[in-house]
Amino acid sequence: MTGWKKCILAAGVILAVLRPATVKAADEIYAAGAPDAWPLEYYKKGEYQGILPELLEEAAQAAGIKVSYVRPSKEDNRLALAENVQVDVIWSYGLTEEEMEQAGLVLGSPVLTFTEDGEKKEICPAYSKSMPRVSQELIEEQLGRLDRAQIEGRYLVYAKKGHEKGSLSYLYRYVIPGCLAAAVVVLLIMPFILAKRKRQIETLACLDDVTKKGNFAVWKKRYLECIQDGNREHFAVLYLYTGADIVSQIYGYDEGEAALRLISNICMDSIDQSAEAAARFNEFSFVFFVQYTSVDALKQRVQDMEDSLEEEFHRAGKRYFLELHVGIYRLTGADSDPLKTLQYSEIAMRYARKHYLPYVLYDEAVEQETISGYAMGHEAVHGLMHQEFIMYLQPIVDLKNGEICGAEALARWENPNRGLLGPEKFLRVMKKKQLVGKMNMEIYRQGCHFLIIPGLRPT
Repeated sequence: MTGWKKCILAAGVILAVLRPATVKAADEIYAAGAPDAWPLEYYKKGEYQGILPELLEEAAQAAGIKVSYVRPSKEDNRLALAENVQVDVIWSYGLTEEEMEQAGLVLGSPVLTFTEDGEKKEICPAYSKSMPRVSQELIEEQLGRLDRAQIEGRYLVYAKKGHEKGSLSYLYRYVIPGCLAAAVVVLLIMPFILAKRKRQIETLACLDDVTKKGNFAVWKKRYLECIQDGNREHFAVLYLYTGADIVSQIYGYDEGEAALRLISNICMDSIDQSAEAAARFNEFSFVFFVQYTSVDALKQRVQDMEDSLEEEFHRAGKRYFLELHVGIYRLTGADSDPLKTLQYSEIAMRYARKHYLPYVLYDEAVEQETISGYAMGHEAVHGLMHQEFIMYLQPIVDLKNGEICGAEALARWENPNRGLLGPEKFLRVMKKKQLVGKMNMEIYRQGCHFLIIPGLRPT
C-alpha cells in the first residue's frame, strides 16, 4: 500500500473514533396515570382518557413513538411505578417536587399552568431513569410546539362532555333529573303501597292470633252493625266456656290452641255469618250473638252446638272431653252496650260451671247467687284479716263416766252483714278462693291460745 493511502486510512479511523455514536430513540414507552383526576387524567372503559394522555399521545405520535399506559390500581401508584423503573413517564399533577426527587424523576418543561388558591401551579412530564434520553428530547420538543390556544380548547371540549360522574354537568344532566323522575314515581306509587299496607295492618289487627278468624274487636263492630233498636229483642248473647285451659295444662299449649281452632271452625259453621257473629274471648272462651224466635228453640240450638263440638272432637280422635258450659242472655230493648250483655252472659256461664250444667239462662236468681258469691269471696278475705272466723268447741264425752274428755274445734264465721254462718254457707267460697288453709291455721291458733291461757283450759 502506498504512503498516501495509508494516511487516508488513518485519518478515517481517527474521525470515526472522535465522532459520537448515534443513539436511536425507543419505539415504545410506558406511562402511568392517575386513575381519577378528571378532566386531566382518568381511567375509563379500559383506557386512560383526559387532557394529559391526549397531549402525551399527540407529542409521542409526532415523534414516532408509541405510548402504552399500564393498568391502574384503585389508588394512585404512579410514584411507586416510576421509582421501580416500571414506567418511563408520568405527569406531575398532584405530586410534590420532593416526592418526585426521591423517586428519581426528572421534570420536563411545563405543559399546563393554572392558579389554585392564589398559587401558581404547573404540570410537567416527569421522566424515570428508564426513559431513553433521545425519546425524552423528542417528546419535549413536540410538547413545546403545542400552542396554548390548542390546550385551552381541550379544556372546553371536556367541559362540554361532562361525562365524569362527579362533574356538575353530569349532575345537572343526569343525576338531578333522574332523582326527580324517581321522586315522581315514588309519589305516584306510594299511595298504593301505603293503602295496601294499611289493608294488611287492618287485616292483621282484626284477626285472632290463635283461630285466625275475626277477633273480639270485629265481634263488637258486628254487634253494633247487626243489632238495632228495632230487632234487639230477637237476639241473645252466648258465653261459651270451653275448658281448653285444662287441656293446655294437661296436654300442653299446642294441643290447647289446636282445640280452640277446632272449636272456632265448628262455631263458625253453626251461625248465620250475615246476621250473627262469634269470636274467641278471654283466652279460653267464645262469645256469640245469635238470633232466636223462642226460648226453647234457643236452648235447643245451644244444646245442638255442644253436641256438635263433642262429636267433632270424638271424630278427630282426641283423648279428652271438653268441659262445655254456656251462659245465655236474652237482649232487651235497653241493651245497647255489648260489654254489658257479655257481663250478664258470663254470670250465667259461671252459674252453669258451679252447678255442672251444660247451659243456664240468665235471670235474677242466677245473678243474685253469682253476685252474692263474688261478694262473699271478698268478705272472706276481709274476715280472715279481722279475725271474724272463730273457734267453737264441741265436747267429747267419755261414756264410761260421763265426763268431758276432749273437744272438737269447729269453724264459724261471724259475718257482720250476714250473721253467724256455718261451714255449709261459706266452705265453697273458701275453697274457691283457696283460703281453707289460712282458715284452719286461724282456728288452730285460737285452739292453742285456749289451752295455754289460765282459766280457759278445762279441769
